[in-house]
Amino acid sequence: MDVLIGTQRVDGSYLPIRTTGDAALLIESLRRSQRLPLVLIHLRSPESWSLARVLSAKLVGLARVITLNHATSRQIFGSVPAVNVPFGGAMLVWSDLEARGLSFTGEDVVELGAEEVRARLMGRLAAISALARGIDEGWRSARTEARAEARVAAEERVRLATESDDRSGEIVALRSQVGGLQDDLLVWQTMAEESEERRIEAESLASSAEDERRNSDYWREQYEGQVKGGVVEDVVDVWECIPTLLSRSDPAQTFRALEDAAQDRIVFTEAAQRSWKNISYPDPEDMTDKLTMFAKAAVDLYGTDTGTIGHLDDWFAQRGLKVAISDQAISRSPKLRTFQFEGREYSQIPHVKVRDGVKPNEVGRIHFDLDKENQRIVVNHVAVKLHSI
Repeated sequence: MDVLIGTQRVDGSYLPIRTTGDAALLIESLRRSQRLPLVLIHLRSPESWSLARVLSAKLVGLARVITLNHATSRQIFGSVPAVNVPFGGAMLVWSDLEARGLSFTGEDVVELGAEEVRARLMGRLAAISALARGIDEGWRSARTEARAEARVAAEERVRLATESDDRSGEIVALRSQVGGLQDDLLVWQTMAEESEERRIEAESLASSAEDERRNSDYWREQYEGQVKGGVVEDVVDVWECIPTLLSRSDPAQTFRALEDAAQDRIVFTEAAQRSWKNISYPDPEDMTDKLTMFAKAAVDLYGTDTGTIGHLDDWFAQRGLKVAISDQAISRSPKLRTFQFEGREYSQIPHVKVRDGVKPNEVGRIHFDLDKENQRIVVNHVAVKLHSI
């Protein structure tokens, strides 16, 4: 079943904006006033992913949740300077782009948590939603029409009972008519109470409107001053903000940052996270460097101008990575040679050789497969050799 508000589909999922084409469509949508408010989230950390899941489930009908990577976030800012989503954070964007939204930095998202961010957004969204959509007029109209038909039917029963001199029937019909009128009275009382609540709410909002106007004027002057001086581009080097892996710890912060920097051209499975978390790798900084190089290679591999690739291992070697496409030990093992991700089977044979010529428990490996259909590299293992675990 499709649920709509106006002409917009409402569901409990978020909309990912990963490519320049996706971002261009969102920019066009942002400029339309006939849309729901949007909550834009820059997916950079496990906390930002959690926020996207919570908000998409709990703001249904109030706002549309959109997720961005760093590249699409900057593309949107370049075209619509008023929409400047904080690095790793979130931003509420009203249907009127000139209206002041609500922003949360990446630090806010981590420190406040998803539920507190949701509560603060609800404080803004709920009142506006009530004023914008108000009472369910469709239900009210149907209820009024049904009660009118019931009154006509009750009056007809009274008339027939009176004409036939049926006193008992007349009493029953009159009681029915009185009951219907009492129901009508209750409906009108409820409507009056709803109207009074709306009036009080409107007066409460209006009482602070002047302060908000002054505040808005101040910030608009600040914003216009910046715009007149030229659009201020984000100077963050997304590749310089990759958290360094720590041995025997959750790598989610690092993996999510790499996915964001690579514009989702590389993804890490839950198995990849477990593989790193379960070992004490001797040189986590080196593994972080190799993963960063690998993520950059994924961007080149699935970019707009890849050039001639030739042999894949040679292509990766030109980018400082030693890649093996075959492995006899893994090929012979039904348990190791494939893995499942998002309902599909992938090969686990290709791998990046991170460390060789060291103790067996220190030989680093990144096992992956190429997902040509989705234009990405899927990583399923970041640890030591698969068959040595």
